[in-house]
Amino acid sequence: MKTLVAFCSRTGNTALLSDKISKLFGAETDRIICKDSYDGWLGYWRGAFHSLNDTKVAIEDAKLSPAQYDLVIIGGPVWGGRIASPVRTYLRQYCSDFKSTAFFVTQGGAWPGISFKQMAAMSGREPIATLSVSSGKLFRPSDDSAVRAFVDEIKSVLTKEEGKVT
Repeated sequence: MKTLVAFCSRTGNTALLSDKISKLFGAETDRIICKDSYDGWLGYWRGAFHSLNDTKVAIEDAKLSPAQYDLVIIGGPVWGGRIASPVRTYLRQYCSDFKSTAFFVTQGGAWPGISFKQMAAMSGREPIATLSVSSGKLFRPSDDSAVRAFVDEIKSVLTKEEGKVT
């Protein structure tokens, strides 16, 4: 199964999580890059404002086409209690290319439920699995159990789906 991990990361937290997921899954990665800057404190507040107001933002074209993959695992940070605007743009732009999806978010304390609902609505797909990791837990390399469980859940669902087809 050909798998892509597409992610947006402002501070590097989501990049770290996407790296862990892609290594466990043997997946390729593609970073979602916003054409506007979200650097520094001003960028932090701009990002929260954009997410709260569902502001459309411009992103660079994907380097890897999601249509070429059986599964696209999509992730980003939670900004203002919602999924980051660049991720929303990616979902809207490429939703017709997704065959199957899973979602992950990094957050500093916000409940991720709204983010996952937004992601499902914008992608037109219910995810086969979701993962939320607080930024504080990312830097504990000895505790990757949630990441491993997420990958195992995806593999289990895909194995069951393949069994139904054959």
